[in-house]
Amino acid sequence: MYWEPIIRTYGFEVHEGLTMARLALSPDGDGDLALLPEVGDTSRGPLIMAAAGREPDSALALWVIVDGILAEELRERARRSDGPAVTHPVDVVHFHGPHFGDRYGIAMAALSALRPDDVTLLLAAFTGASVFLAVPGGDGTRAVESLRSAFTDAPSRRERPQT
Repeated sequence: MYWEPIIRTYGFEVHEGLTMARLALSPDGDGDLALLPEVGDTSRGPLIMAAAGREPDSALALWVIVDGILAEELRERARRSDGPAVTHPVDVVHFHGPHFGDRYGIAMAALSALRPDDVTLLLAAFTGASVFLAVPGGDGTRAVESLRSAFTDAPSRRERPQT
């Protein structure tokens, strides 16, 4: 198994001041999904991150992190008794790296790096090559500093020494 002492990434991105909403989706198909725009429609703001999970009552929950007008709409809707649960602000730290999908332990390295600095993790999503971590608003930069104990930026082509 290929492993580096400090795992290389292509850099960290921090998206600040976002809104996270928990949308309920019941087994019969009812729920809050109608609050989201059609696939590909970014006119009301971008979808930054999404993750789904089963709730104890067998309902499916979809967590979305959004920005722009869509975020404002979800915060407004949350004020109603039937509205979604909303957390605002949140920051999302996103990074990906060479061969993340070919190695075990990337998720554990990311989560373990946050623990010593008591960075609160609100939501995490991992794909074959990317890591998305949602933290309370204002903690994105601190999360990156913690992640640097396990991850580093890969040098760009211009920075690589010529052989």
